[in-house]
Amino acid sequence: MSPIENTRTLSQARDLLGVGQNVTERELKTAWKKLAFEMHPDRGLGTDDQLANINAAYSLLREGCANDASKVAQANQSPVNKSRYRANTSRPVESEPAPVRPVRPRPAATTRSTVFSPELRAECKSLISDEEPGHGHIVRSVERMGRRLTYRVRSELAEGENCVAVPTGELVDPRHMKPTTVRFVSDEGGSGRLELPDHLREASFPGATQVVILFGEEET
Repeated sequence: MSPIENTRTLSQARDLLGVGQNVTERELKTAWKKLAFEMHPDRGLGTDDQLANINAAYSLLREGCANDASKVAQANQSPVNKSRYRANTSRPVESEPAPVRPVRPRPAATTRSTVFSPELRAECKSLISDEEPGHGHIVRSVERMGRRLTYRVRSELAEGENCVAVPTGELVDPRHMKPTTVRFVSDEGGSGRLELPDHLREASFPGATQVVILFGEEET
């Protein structure tokens, strides 16, 4: 690999990990750990190829840091810097850096809409059969974008206590969704937006990062 190609590879590795040219070994390790954790496939934010690129960039730059430290130590011990040579040649030993492939950006999340079946809506209706007229609501559709869910209800909010029958399990297995009820109090009636608090979202909607219910809405 020519000096120009080697310099370009090192620059790509530093750009990938977000470090500067004079990064220390400790700073390099911190940057690598943070990026590898954020882009790990188990977290659903990265791919195996992206993680391999991150590890390859870290290995390349770590070797450079180690070489720099070794040169400094040798310079402190002796006024003459000694280079390692291959047998029967006068050329320094050059280690081949690991290839670094650019990380491709993840595609933007798309929105998927689902209108619930009449059978599932009938199950929801059975859960609110004892509610006062106008205070029980049935969700008719859901929009999913990534791990964010937006449910739509045709009926409007009622002043006072409201009960919504909502199918859950969209992020676990859409084929086996089961309805549950969400209760809350509204100060006024009409159309509106309800974002579930964390404790309700985590208990009834596993895997979701946000759950919103829109009232007085037609499904799209």
